[in-house]
Amino acid sequence: MPQTDAPLSAAELAALEPDLQVDARFTLCPMPIVKTAQALEPQPIGVLARVRATDAGVARDLPAWCRVQGQAFLGCVQENGEWVGYVRKIVAS
Repeated sequence: MPQTDAPLSAAELAALEPDLQVDARFTLCPMPIVKTAQALEPQPIGVLARVRATDAGVARDLPAWCRVQGQAFLGCVQENGEWVGYVRKIVAS
């Protein structure tokens, strides 16, 4: 899957079935990104991660990290006071 700058819609994100859950709730920057990087590092290419965070900065930081690392940012939505982002690993760490 190519890297995208056009995130998926909320409905499209809700239909995704992630392979990996990253719980970064109740942590502050930079920990949601650190936890995401650590969780994805040992995974094979193609893995889809759902990242849950309570730090609103993740909505800005996650797509920026994906651009720098070459991973695919699929989108981020707010659900029940949490930010939920989706990342597909498309390059080896």
